Amino acid sequence: MQPLDLQVIQLAIAWHAVGLPVWLCTVIASFGSSPCPPGALLVARGDGASCGSLSGGCIEDDFLQRVVAGGFAEPNALVRYGDGSDAPQVRLPCGAALEVLVERLPADARTLEHLGRLESALLGRERLVRQWQLPFAHPQLLDDTRDGPRVERCGERLRVRFGAAQRLIIAGVSSVALFCAQFAVALDFEVII
Repeated sequence: MQPLDLQVIQLAIAWHAVGLPVWLCTVIASFGSSPCPPGALLVARGDGASCGSLSGGCIEDDFLQRVVAGGFAEPNALVRYGDGSDAPQVRLPCGAALEVLVERLPADARTLEHLGRLESALLGRERLVRQWQLPFAHPQLLDDTRDGPRVERCGERLRVRFGAAQRLIIAGVSSVALFCAQFAVALDFEVII
């Protein structure tokens, strides 16, 4: 079972390989009881096809409708859902709020190289940090040489870490093992039974 982040990046690469621009979305901050943690990813293309999750389904429909309608044409946008939202018609459960970085990635060689490095990190070949200076510009990819939170925002700098998924190895099959495996997959662990 592949972690969801890896599926998102691999699908973004496949869509770019056939010349399609994509929108890569990253949860930057969550407030309250939001189902997806900072760092969660979603990729979408202009016709509304998507992979990944930002909120477990609460905001994805609104986001995809906006993409299909021609929204998010700029290279980067920071969107807030929930309290103080950019989309007040969308409500998150329990008063939660999310900040999402939306990047429109053109289908070009630079983007393919960038996504390829992210895939390499998610496969465990390297640890990377995507770093932006605010207001947003094209992100830099830096080697991740220290531990820290998945998403860091410090003043004018935003950093998101990419590395191999956490792994759960289960020895033996039982009803408890299967339940644990399903739970771990929901938390984006790589599960080996």
